[in-house]
Amino acid sequence: MNNVRVSIITLAYNHGSYIRQCLDGFIMQKTNFPFEVLIHDDASTDDTASIIREYQAKYPDIVKPIFQTENQYSKGVSIGKDFLYPRAQGDFIALCEGDDYWTDSLKLLKQFDWMEAHPECSLCFTNAVIHWYDGSHPDELFAQVEERDYSGVELCKKWLSPTASFFFRASILEEYISIRSQYPEIIIGDSPLIITCANNGTIHGIPDVCCVYGKHPNSWTQYEDATKTFLSARSWEAQRKAFGGDYREVMTNILTGQYLLAMYRGIKSHDYRISLKAFYRGVVRQPITAAKAIIKIVNNKMKK
Repeated sequence: MNNVRVSIITLAYNHGSYIRQCLDGFIMQKTNFPFEVLIHDDASTDDTASIIREYQAKYPDIVKPIFQTENQYSKGVSIGKDFLYPRAQGDFIALCEGDDYWTDSLKLLKQFDWMEAHPECSLCFTNAVIHWYDGSHPDELFAQVEERDYSGVELCKKWLSPTASFFFRASILEEYISIRSQYPEIIIGDSPLIITCANNGTIHGIPDVCCVYGKHPNSWTQYEDATKTFLSARSWEAQRKAFGGDYREVMTNILTGQYLLAMYRGIKSHDYRISLKAFYRGVVRQPITAAKAIIKIVNNKMKK
C-alpha cells in the first residue's frame, strides 16, 4: 500500500441502507495496482458508521475512514476539500458517494489503463444505471455516453457524466481546491471539477455501464426545498464568476432556471422571503434571460 495509485473518495451520511453495497463495489475491484478507500462519515445517526467499521476491520490496508462526532456539512465545511483530498496518496482519484455503487469489477482498471495510455486526458467517466431505491421508477440508462472526448461546456449543458464514474488526475486538485476556497458559495462540486479538468486536458467518455446512480427521497438531487434550490442557483452564479468565458452563457441559463424554480417553490411553501430573493436575483437582475427561460418552460408545458 506504499505505492497507492488510486484514491477512492466517498462521502457518507445516513447511508446505512446503501453503504454496504457501495463498499462491496470497491472491494471487488480487480486491479494490478494498489488503491485506497478514503471514506468520511459525517456523524450519521443510523448504522452507517458501524458498517464502515466492519469493513475497516476486515480491510485495514484499504478502507481508511474518518468518523465525525458533529455534522460538518451543516457547518458549511467542504468535506472533500478539507478532509478527504488532502489525505489522498494516489496519482488518480475516483469518486463514489455512499448511496451509489459500482457494478463492474474492472471499472478502475479500465479507467486507469485509459488514463495511463492518454496522458493528455485529465478525467474520464463511464455510463451508469439510474436506480430508485423505493422502486417508484424502473431502472434506466443514465445517458447516451459515446466513446469520445467531451468539452466542459457540453457536459454543463447536458449532464452525461454520473459522479460515481469520475476518475481524474490528482494533479488538478490544487487548482480545484483553490477555486472552491475562493468561491465558498459553490456548494456542488461536480461541475467545477469537470471544468477544472477540462481546463487542464481532455475529458473522455467510456460507454460501458460500470456503476449505479442511486436515487432516494433524502438525496441532494431529489430535494424540493426552496432554500436548497436557491443555494443551488447561488452556486451556479459563483461558478459563472469563477470560470466565465465559454461557460458564461450556459451557466446563466442554468442559474436563471434555478432561481425561477426557487421562486416557485418558495411561493408553494409560503417561504416568501426566498421567493423575493430569487425573484430579485433571477428576474430583476437579468430580465431578458428570465423571459427566455419562462417562454421555454411554457413551451415545454404546452408540448406535454
